[in-house]
Amino acid sequence: MRPTARRSGFTLVEIMIVIGIIALLMGLLLPAVLRARESGRRTACTNNQYQLAFAVQRHADSSGALVGWRNPSPNPANRSSGT
Repeated sequence: MRPTARRSGFTLVEIMIVIGIIALLMGLLLPAVLRARESGRRTACTNNQYQLAFAVQRHADSSGALVGWRNPSPNPANRSSGT
């Protein structure tokens, strides 16, 4: 009687099951990763807008005029204030 030789390795079915499980887990993980990226982009955009508004306000405080707005005329004859 000859002892049967045992092979050490995986069968094709086992490998296909493992690949299927990995693909399923990646399919569940991918939307979460994309949402996290979008949230990071949104946070960066909000921060950039805040920094721009802060810079405009600082400029207005130091110069007395808002950037991009129609400011009073430097000519006193054109001013509508009651002088």
